[in-house]
Amino acid sequence: GTILLGALNKFYKITPPLYDAWCDIIKRSLGASLVFIDYHHYPEARVHLTREAVMRGVDRNRLIFLPEGSHSYFMKVGAALDLFLDTGHPLSNGHTTVADMLYMEVPVLTYTGPAKPSRVASSLSIAAGCSLLVARSLSEYVSIALATLRPNGSQRPFPNGACPGGG
Repeated sequence: GTILLGALNKFYKITPPLYDAWCDIIKRSLGASLVFIDYHHYPEARVHLTREAVMRGVDRNRLIFLPEGSHSYFMKVGAALDLFLDTGHPLSNGHTTVADMLYMEVPVLTYTGPAKPSRVASSLSIAAGCSLLVARSLSEYVSIALATLRPNGSQRPFPNGACPGGG
């Protein structure tokens, strides 16, 4: 089956090293697809993200862009995810988006940045019992993702303490 990895944060939080990491995760996890929200105020992002993924060796068909919608629609999209990939922007990572995913009991993979706004997702995740999915570096972030996803595209069960509801 397809494993849905969500990248639902605003696009400005996606740095080139983070996108390298996401593409590496996708390439090394057969059956995994990366889900984005096609935000109205970033009309060029879809083209750029697709081009950059292809340049990194990812099949464009493994990127899914869903239309922007209401909050209830956003929550339904989130609930369908197998793993939420938080951004690791040095200035700010996911806040409300991460809180929404944790509320829906979607496992959130994040990593702690140097600034207060880049540590919010880590704090929320730890408070929600998802401490095993909080990385201290981008390389650890990739390692955790790959340990969570089998190379054939199936998902390993999350160990106790990784996230509420067992993932």
